[in-house]
Amino acid sequence: MCTLLRLLYVWVIVLITLGAGMLPAEAQLVNSDLKVFLTPGQTTAEINGTPVDLDVPAVIEEGYTLVPLRFVAEALQAVVQWNGENRSILVQSLDHHVFLQVGNPKATVNGASVELALEPQLRQNRAMVPLRFVSQALEADVHFQPDTKLISITRSIRLPVADFTFVEKAIPPQGSPHVVERSSHPRGLAIVDREWTGLYDRYPEPGTYDITLRVKDEQGNWSLPVTRTLVVKHPPVAGFRTEKSSYRSGEPLVYINESYDPDGKPLTLKWEAQPAYFEPGNKTVRLTVTDLYGLTSTASATVEIIDDIYYTKEQFYLIYGKVGAVVPYEKKVLDFPVLTPQVTESNRTLLRVNSPEEIKEEGILYRDNVSGPIRVMVHHLNRSPWPIRIHALAHNPSSSPITVRITRQGLGGPSADILHLGRVHLTKFFSIQSEQVITVPAGKTINLLSSLSAAQMAPNACLSGMWDLEVSAPLTFTFAALKAEDDPLEHVDRLPVLPADGMHIRGTFPVADRELLFDVLPAGERGRIVLADSQLDPPETGIDAMTGQPVQNLGNYGVVYTLVLSRLPDDTAILLNPRGGNFCGAVRIGQQVVQVPTSGYAPPQRHAVVLYRNEDGPHRITVDFSPPSGSYLPVNILLLPIPESKGEPGPLIPS
Repeated sequence: MCTLLRLLYVWVIVLITLGAGMLPAEAQLVNSDLKVFLTPGQTTAEINGTPVDLDVPAVIEEGYTLVPLRFVAEALQAVVQWNGENRSILVQSLDHHVFLQVGNPKATVNGASVELALEPQLRQNRAMVPLRFVSQALEADVHFQPDTKLISITRSIRLPVADFTFVEKAIPPQGSPHVVERSSHPRGLAIVDREWTGLYDRYPEPGTYDITLRVKDEQGNWSLPVTRTLVVKHPPVAGFRTEKSSYRSGEPLVYINESYDPDGKPLTLKWEAQPAYFEPGNKTVRLTVTDLYGLTSTASATVEIIDDIYYTKEQFYLIYGKVGAVVPYEKKVLDFPVLTPQVTESNRTLLRVNSPEEIKEEGILYRDNVSGPIRVMVHHLNRSPWPIRIHALAHNPSSSPITVRITRQGLGGPSADILHLGRVHLTKFFSIQSEQVITVPAGKTINLLSSLSAAQMAPNACLSGMWDLEVSAPLTFTFAALKAEDDPLEHVDRLPVLPADGMHIRGTFPVADRELLFDVLPAGERGRIVLADSQLDPPETGIDAMTGQPVQNLGNYGVVYTLVLSRLPDDTAILLNPRGGNFCGAVRIGQQVVQVPTSGYAPPQRHAVVLYRNEDGPHRITVDFSPPSGSYLPVNILLLPIPESKGEPGPLIPS
């Protein structure tokens, strides 16, 4: 129906035979306003400054101005149809539908009945209607100048919008641009013509070229021009060499980058290369360079690996593996001796808010009364159809103000990348940060954790975080999930309590910190520390305050372990070896936060992440670890002797 109607508009514009006649080409606008001027008693009008002859002039009758309907409606880009049998008139545009009858003071505008000041009448076989009715029905502005009797009618039209983009940011000389046009019309009219300036099949010379597009809609209106700049430049040149043509198995490779950009701009390098190879044979190494505009170049070379061991794989990565990097580790870790610590547990209370993990409706997630040192751990996934927020409400039941000190915090998300949230929130949590002091007035409830409430979770997004608090007196903590726009203080009393899901944990646990003190590890010996395996490192026991039932903190998520190595031998490396599944988190060693790993994730069992390498003599060191939400447990912390280096500078892969 819409297509037929649009065709009818075009046909009428081209074949107008009644009323004012065909609108002149000059009346098809390039700007965004239609302006019509006419004066009662005069047979000449103007459309955007172009004179137009009228078959019948406007007149003033009984204090009302009557105008020729067809002229005004068609000037405002509407279609007029006359039915001689019942003397009715139909005026249509994409947004308007007006029905009138000669002699009938009632009209219909978009299905609604409207009373006319004067009924439509015929003069010289032309339908005359009140000016303000037809102008307002077509949403035009009318202005009448009493001294000159000049009538001005203005209607803002919606022009088509020209738009295009280039697939490539730049092309090489003699290249052809790939242009994607994205022109449109705000009212859905068809684009029927295009005018390109500066667009060619090929551009032989480097430089910048302005390309301009105008488009025309089916009513003949041209868009404003839009210009984009095409960059034509020589691509970068990739090149490299190795320090030697052949290397031994496990010998560090040194790559020398010889790539350049003809314009002297920086390049991005992507290597398909290893710092060392451990199998003999010819190895193909590739380097792809990309300039600022996305143009690329690739170079390759072959390196011979001789069947003569320089370093084993374990030796190589213990010496040269970067801190935070995932390295292969294929030794039988479970055969290493387990180091037994002296365990000290703190009196910090842990509130683990993690069940139901998937939030499908609004409700109370957890509630309990606590004071003193507290850690809050929150991990949830939004499975509802709407955006939600999680709020931590603190109610002071006493008659005196209560002080809350937030000593450290870390929030990850919201994000659909659940595994990596553990790295994000622990990196923040272990970083040095300033304290916040908040007062909860007597008898009042406040939204305590602003960073948590500010995080709007879209459907299927996840959020994970930890907060350390010092609370001067008992507070009632309520964790609530609500639609993003709802005020938690107004709506919390109507919320139901959401039951635990039976798989994940919520509860209040008396222990949130464990210090593990280890005696001296003999130099040159291997050892491992087992964390969160539920056997050598048992889960903490607490209470689900919502049900009163005992619960175990399986995995000890939310617990911070401080590993104190009283005397770490010289030339000892510390690695984290996931045992239960993919792992992505962060630790703090001394005052340094190490992401585990720095990018991606660590696969389990046959891989490890380098945490620390001690080459400064025996000394005491501390490692802070907390099981990251979304990662699998247990993990082993490996203490391994670093083999003696042969004195080479190490592998070099330029970045």
